[in-house]
Amino acid sequence: SETALTRISPEHTFAVVNTHLQPTSDFVLRGQTDFGDAALLDRIQRHTGSLREVDATGLAERLLGDAVGANLFSLGYAWQLGHVPVSLEGIHAAIELNGVAVAMNRRAFAWGRRAAAEPKHEAFARRIATVTVDPRREDDDVDALIAHRADELVAYQDERLAARYRDRVAAVAEAALAAGDAKRRLEGIVARQYARALMVKDEFEVARLYSDGRFAERLARTFEDGGRASVHLAPPVLPLGTDARGRPRKIAFGPWMFRAFGLLAKLRGLRGTWLDPFRGTEDRQRELALVATYESLLERIIAVLRVGDVEPERLDAAIRLAASVEQVRGFGPVRAERDAAWRETLPGLIAALDGTASAGSVETFDPATDPARSGQAAA
Repeated sequence: SETALTRISPEHTFAVVNTHLQPTSDFVLRGQTDFGDAALLDRIQRHTGSLREVDATGLAERLLGDAVGANLFSLGYAWQLGHVPVSLEGIHAAIELNGVAVAMNRRAFAWGRRAAAEPKHEAFARRIATVTVDPRREDDDVDALIAHRADELVAYQDERLAARYRDRVAAVAEAALAAGDAKRRLEGIVARQYARALMVKDEFEVARLYSDGRFAERLARTFEDGGRASVHLAPPVLPLGTDARGRPRKIAFGPWMFRAFGLLAKLRGLRGTWLDPFRGTEDRQRELALVATYESLLERIIAVLRVGDVEPERLDAAIRLAASVEQVRGFGPVRAERDAAWRETLPGLIAALDGTASAGSVETFDPATDPARSGQAAA
């Protein structure tokens, strides 16, 4: 901020910047936000005497299992470089006095010191290597991306869903063989966005993420007595009404809910079937419709590419159409708004793909009126 910049200067300010990007509410609500991280770093650099960058959040998550440790990690990093005028004993005493996650915070501080003193240590080198080849980030390793997403889909539901994903991505890749360099780009976009469409964070997935052991492990590491957790939910099967913003009203559920999560997670194979207890909710109907619509769009892209000798403009349109579903994110009413906004863009995108002035045959699906096709979307 402008106010913060008035408090620093190249004469007396040393900056340790956590390069991890944290999505804001604007990103969740609008789906498209330019974080401007490069410009921000440049601005900080111009107002400080020296700047060191470190992915404190990423390293804290990997080394400590919790991003909360990023602050003490950064403090340790700066202290080791001689820019914190407090003794080591004073730092440790402050951590003890705070009384929250003492052991983890001491480890975070120690790891931060080591990152500054030994940046080439294998623990940090592995982190750098992970970022370099992370299949969720890199477009040049599409095969790794596809394998990674397929594994996630198996955990999300089953091997059949993963096979369906691999087959359709492979069909796009095969149809795009003559597209040159754009082939890998299109394949990577489809691999990423199709997985997102299939793997929405619904009730079954929330239950799985809370009950697979990782959440309990993080609680145990963060709170010395393990803590007593509760969750705030708005179950679609309960008539809770809405809050002042018109959003579903949430209520608190105690520790017993985590046992219920374990049971619900085991039933995730029912997702999308007639036995799915949530199949009649608006959210589930919209999720099924989104998958069916996106698969229809992929079939349309495949049909255009198989003709061969596709003009660059239409190839670019195929890429934009495949990527367009990225704007559908969030949960509940937020996701519904983004879904509706996305659908409004489809006629123009399809017209560009087809090379026509209009797209009168846009095929979208509404589970309420086409239950047979909607059921296939989650099968």
